[in-house]
Amino acid sequence: MADDDMAFLNLVLLLGALVTKKLEAAEKAGERERNELLHRAREGIDMVAALKTRTTGRLKPEEAKVLETMLGEFQSRYVRATANRPAR
Repeated sequence: MADDDMAFLNLVLLLGALVTKKLEAAEKAGERERNELLHRAREGIDMVAALKTRTTGRLKPEEAKVLETMLGEFQSRYVRATANRPAR
């Protein structure tokens, strides 16, 4: 794998780790902090989605698969996290 391929995957994995950390922290946080963490997670998910959109047709199949899988998982977790918010 070329250095720029690894750099791209590392960037995607870094974003993924940040989103995962925010989603996990939101599960344990109080409501105010939870809302902020979910907002930050959404920003990270939007970045992954933007990368996917902007690189469509230019990625190797395995890179596209990583992005697609990661984005789907994050979107599902985010929906579950927001659905489990306590009622106000």
